[in-house]
Amino acid sequence: MSYTQFSSILERIIFAFLFFFFFQYTNAQEKITGALAGKIISSESEEPRPFVNILLERTSIGTVSNEKGEFILKEIPAGSYTVVFSSIGCETRKENIRINPNRTATLNVSMRESSVEMKEVEIVADARKKSLEDIRPSVVEVQPRQAKALPGAAEDVLRALQNVPGVIAPSDFRAALVVRGGNPDQNLIVMDGIEIFNPYRLYGLISMFNPETVSDIQLLTGGFPAKYGDRLSAVVDVVNKRGGGENKVNGNINASISNANIVLEGKTQSFLPLYWLVSARRTYYDLVLEPFAKNA
Repeated sequence: MSYTQFSSILERIIFAFLFFFFFQYTNAQEKITGALAGKIISSESEEPRPFVNILLERTSIGTVSNEKGEFILKEIPAGSYTVVFSSIGCETRKENIRINPNRTATLNVSMRESSVEMKEVEIVADARKKSLEDIRPSVVEVQPRQAKALPGAAEDVLRALQNVPGVIAPSDFRAALVVRGGNPDQNLIVMDGIEIFNPYRLYGLISMFNPETVSDIQLLTGGFPAKYGDRLSAVVDVVNKRGGGENKVNGNINASISNANIVLEGKTQSFLPLYWLVSARRTYYDLVLEPFAKNA
């Protein structure tokens, strides 16, 4: 017998041994597994309970009941198991079952409805603190960050005030305020105690106030003190940031689809600290509106 013939016979013997071993292993696996099937109904109405989670405890074997409340689990290793049935709005139920090789065990379960208990929900908000000496009625405080988050505000301070009840805009293209039916020229707009006569830019589309440099916005819609003069409708009191910070120089760069902002602030490290703030703002509205305005 040559070496080639001997190698061919040896390969055939090894192949036959592996095929026999795999066949025996497959038969053994089929013999030691079983199945579990059943139906889940409601104990109150006796109607099928769909979409119930079925899980064999301490295993990763599980399924979900269908619309008819039926379920089936296949290829379960033989042995004793605890079957857990759980669903939202029902009491969790556990049943013990024995899985025999090559057999399908049947387990029908009725589940009782139960209410879902939730923890209490507590809503906490910062109370608006007002000095006892401040007797001004109808005062509405608006945070500058709301101008960057409110829909339709377009990162504009005056447009953010249009979301206050009783305040509207003359049109969708103007940032002016109409408070309780008054005209925009009946409003007093003050910035750091100085009256602003024309705070509008780009034909009234946006205001001059930069939300990145404003620290406080107050809207007085009625009964404002005499120091504000004889305006009939409302008062908008805007206070800018003082500037400064923990470091000598702080900076902030912000860009959106409507404008770009650059803010620099700091303070001097001397015996007489001086706080400073410099900002630059560039809007993009003029790039679209100016050609139309020139044509008109």
